[in-house]
Order: sequence, then C-alpha cells, then structure tokens
Amino acid sequence: MKIFLLSNICFLLTFSAAAQKIVPEKGGKTMTPRDYISKQQNKTITEKEFRDNYFVADIAEILNQLDLGKPPVIIPQEYQNMNIAALPVKQLLRQRLILRDSIVSIQFDTLFPPDIKMQFTRELKSAYDIVNLKLLLYKRYTQCKQQAPNQPVEFYDGSLGVPKALVQERMGQVGQLQWLERFSGFDPRTDKVGKMQGLRWGSGCMIAKDLYLTAAHCVSSHQPNWEMPMKKNRPLPPAELCKLMRVQFNYEYDQRFPLNVNGEGRIRSDTCSYPILELVEYGPNEAGGYDYAILRLGKGADSSWPGIKFGVIPLCSNSELIENDPIFIIQHPDGMPKVIGGGTVNFLDETTINYSNINTNEGSSGSPVISCKSKKLTGIHFNGDCTGRIAANQAVRIDVIRQTSKCLQQLP
Repeated sequence: MKIFLLSNICFLLTFSAAAQKIVPEKGGKTMTPRDYISKQQNKTITEKEFRDNYFVADIAEILNQLDLGKPPVIIPQEYQNMNIAALPVKQLLRQRLILRDSIVSIQFDTLFPPDIKMQFTRELKSAYDIVNLKLLLYKRYTQCKQQAPNQPVEFYDGSLGVPKALVQERMGQVGQLQWLERFSGFDPRTDKVGKMQGLRWGSGCMIAKDLYLTAAHCVSSHQPNWEMPMKKNRPLPPAELCKLMRVQFNYEYDQRFPLNVNGEGRIRSDTCSYPILELVEYGPNEAGGYDYAILRLGKGADSSWPGIKFGVIPLCSNSELIENDPIFIIQHPDGMPKVIGGGTVNFLDETTINYSNINTNEGSSGSPVISCKSKKLTGIHFNGDCTGRIAANQAVRIDVIRQTSKCLQQLP
C-alpha cells in the first residue's frame, strides 16, 4: 500500500521563465504553473487570480507561492543541523504532491478496514508535515540572507542602528518562556507528558508588575512537529498549557567573560524564573482574534515581582511608526540567550508592522518590537515571513490590540 501511494506519480519539475511549463518525467500531462499551484494548494486558482497574484519563473518562485504553513515555535533538534543547501528540493516538491493526493485518495479506499486506513493517514500526514518543514527551512535559508546578524545584548556594539543605552534600558524587561522540567497532575494511565519538558520556547516582555505579554501561539497545543502534553487523549487548552511553563529572566551571556570563536559565552549566574499563575487574555478568543496572550506571573524565589525587579516596557497609545522608522527586537531565537536585532519598518497595514531586515527565528515569537524614537512597545512579533509573499517578518500592532483588550486598556 505504501509503495503504491509513494510511487503512483513521478514528476521531474523543470522551470524556465520563457516556457513556463512543468514537465512530467514519464509521459504524463504537461502542467502549467497555474495548474501545478492549484494542485499543490488543493484549490482552483483562476486565470485572473494567477495573473494578478502569481509569477512563476523557477523553483524559488514556486516555493514562494505555496502555502507551506508556519514553522513550529522552535525547530526540532534533528532538523537544526541538517545541510539545508543540499536538500533535494525538486524531489521534496514531488513528494509533497504525491503525499497530499494520497491523503485525499485513501479516504475513498474500500479495501482496508478503518483502523488500517487511520494508521496510513497518520503516517502520510506525518510525512507531509516533515516535507513541508524541510521546504520551509530551505526557503528561509535561500531568502533570508539579507538580514544582519543579531548580537548578544550584553555585547551589543551599537552597529545595528539602536543606541547602546536604549538596549541596556530595555533588555531586562524581556523574558524567555521555558517548559517546566517536570509536569505535575498527570496520570500515567491516561495522560501523556509529551516531550516538551525543560525546552526553551518563546519570548515576551513585562508590561505591568505581574503581567507578561507574548504571542498566543506560544501557549497553544497546535504544534504539529512537537509531541505536546495531553490529558485523556485531548490537547490542553491554553489556560492549562501555560501553567506548564515559567518565564526566565537574565538568560544572556555574561559580559565579564569574552565570547568564543563561535560567538558563544558564559551564561549569567543571576538568571531567575517566575511561575505562570494564569492566562489573563488569549488574543484568538477576543474580538479581532489577534496573536497575543497576556500571562499573570507570580513572585520569584526572592519574593520580587518581575515587573518591579526588571521594569516594564510602556505601550504606545497610537500608531507611532511610519515607513522606514528605526525599530528593534530583543528576543530569544531558537531558545538562545537573549539577543538584539535592529532594522526599519518596511510598511504598516491595518493590523501589522512589517520588517524584513531584522533577523528573527523560531523562539522569537512574542518578542517586543520597540520604537527607537519613542522607546515604547509598538508590536508583538508573531510571524517570521521573510520567505513568504510579502517578504517581511511581522508583528501585530499594540495600538490595534489595545482597541479590544480590556487588560491593555487599563495600563498607562
């Protein structure tokens, strides 16, 4: 069954700006780029829509046009060290098409019992997710090279267009989401703890003495590439899931010790963590459905409130940014110690800030986007999309969130 599913179609994708054809390897029907994208997207794309929104000249353009979904918050370890440049992209595109067709076709199969069909479907979807992830990694590798490297906050040299004093003023207020090493309240007979314990996850910042602002998807169970905790075979809702995490501050390199040749250093000895007590607001459940979450933190081991010990980032009251304004992001990409990335605004739309010259990665989600002019929080980074059609990373605008968030409306 598997051999049939994976070999019933065999394409060799060849592209040229002149011919604009996708030629099958073994005598099949030649496909136009519109037909090919329609089949990959599993929807009909009209001639007008294709003419208005698509231009296909090569493999990179095909990748740019496809909806490959979003990468996980943190890339699984087994994919972090692969040779991205050597990925067989044409073969992966062919596999993606075959797997997608096979997932659809198996639903109409009448030869196998339901449990076997369900098993095959799970395996096919798992393989499909892996192919998508590899294609996303390749897109990021080939299309995101224009971004300046981030710098560890303690070693920032001022070369990213952000004053060093401003980075020093704001870096303490940014904390990292981290899964607890042990989960309590799980029954081994009915529950699964998954494989998240101890992992460093997303980013966020303090906006009040006990309120931490991050991206909603950082506290969501919808993470296809990760084995998430479950109770009685059901995913945990955000209000439960967030309590399996904590927020750690000062996870950064100590400036008293020099960085090695790989740009790595010694972690500060005064890192400290605060428990997550409750989910105060979850953006997807509020009016507007924006990708943000507000978490209430408890006191630390020294009985301090994190927003008092480290300070808070003031919120902008309106859209303070315009095109080309300087901005910066303090973040924990890929679970790393805290770094600074600086750049400028590409453009703003009704709900987002878009920027392409700031390097972000999985784990950057939830990071504050801060204006260099006002020093205020203007957005929450939620989407690393330099590989997408808009060719920019994105943050949801704070002034837009504030219009519907009762919690933010109460803050100065």
